[in-house]
Amino acid sequence: TVSEKVTEGSQVWDEDSVRMAGVPDENVECVLEMLRLLGLVQGVTEPLADPLTILRFLTAREMVVEDAIEMYRSSVDWRKDFDVGSVMAEYGIGHAYDNASGMRLVEGNDFDRWGWSWRPQTPTAEKLNPLGFFGKLSTTDSDGAPIAVWRVAAADFAGFYREQMIEEATRAFVAHLEDNFQAGRALSLAQKRLIRIRLVIDAQGLSIGILRQLSVVKAILGLGKAYFPEISVTVAIVRAHWVFSRVFSLISPLLTAVMKRKICILGEDFAEDLKRHSQIDISVLPKFMGGDVSDAEVLEGAKVPVGLGDELRAMRDVRDAAAAST
Repeated sequence: TVSEKVTEGSQVWDEDSVRMAGVPDENVECVLEMLRLLGLVQGVTEPLADPLTILRFLTAREMVVEDAIEMYRSSVDWRKDFDVGSVMAEYGIGHAYDNASGMRLVEGNDFDRWGWSWRPQTPTAEKLNPLGFFGKLSTTDSDGAPIAVWRVAAADFAGFYREQMIEEATRAFVAHLEDNFQAGRALSLAQKRLIRIRLVIDAQGLSIGILRQLSVVKAILGLGKAYFPEISVTVAIVRAHWVFSRVFSLISPLLTAVMKRKICILGEDFAEDLKRHSQIDISVLPKFMGGDVSDAEVLEGAKVPVGLGDELRAMRDVRDAAAAST
C-alpha cells in the first residue's frame, strides 16, 4: 500500500510546502487533500508521490479528487503488474527501476534527473525497434519542454495484428510513454512547475484502411489514457488529410475531455499554426516534417515481416526454458 512507503519521522505536507513544490495557488487545496488521503509525505517521490505528479492525476480527472485517487491507485497497481521496470530495461539504458513495484529507483538527490535513453537491449527489442513509429526528440519547445513525434500513418497496425504481436508492440510503446512521462516529471521537479511534453502527430499518408485496424490502434495506444496522467500539454496533428477527421471521430472516445481540449488539427502548411498552438518552431522537428533534426530520432514504422510473430514466440520459448532449467 501507499502508506508502507511512509518512513518514520517524515513530515506531512501542508499548504506552504505544496506551494513551494510548484503547485499553483488555485490547485493547492485539491493537491493537499489528495496527498493526505493517500498518506503521502514530504521527502518521498515514489510511488508517483510528489505534489506535481499528484497534480497531473487531478488535471487528468478534471480536478475531481475521488476520480484522481482511483486513477492513481490503478496506475500504481498497473506499473507493478505490467512490469514497467523490465520494459524499460529491455528498451533502453540510463535509469534503474524497482522491478517489484515498477517505479524508478532514486539515489540521493537525483529525483529531479532523468537519464534514460532509447537503446534496445534484447533480441526481441532489436526486432521491434524498426517497427516503432514514435520518438522523443533531442530538441525542445521554446520553453524547454520535451517534444515527441508519432508517425501514425507509417505504423503497420495490420502487421501487428497478422503476426499476433499486439502485446510486443504495446510493450515498446509503453517504454516510449514512460520515457516522456518521467522526462517531464524530472523537469517539473527540478524547475518546480508542471512541465509536460509537446506531442506532434504526423498524419501524412494516413489512409481509410486504418479504420479496419481501430481495435489494434486502441489496444496499443489506450494505455496512455488509463495509466499515464497528463503527459502532454498540447497535441498537434499535422499534415492531416480529410480521412483523419473520420478516424478522429472514431478514436475520440478513447480520449478524456482534457485530452480533447489540447488537440489542434493542421494541414500541410502547418508551421505558423504549430508555433502558435504548441510553441514549436518547425526547425526543431525532423527533416521529414520540414525541420532540421535527424529523421533517425523517430522510429521509421517499417512493415512487420511475415513470420516475425512466430520467430519472437520461438525465442521466448527458448528463453523461458532456459530460465526454468536454472
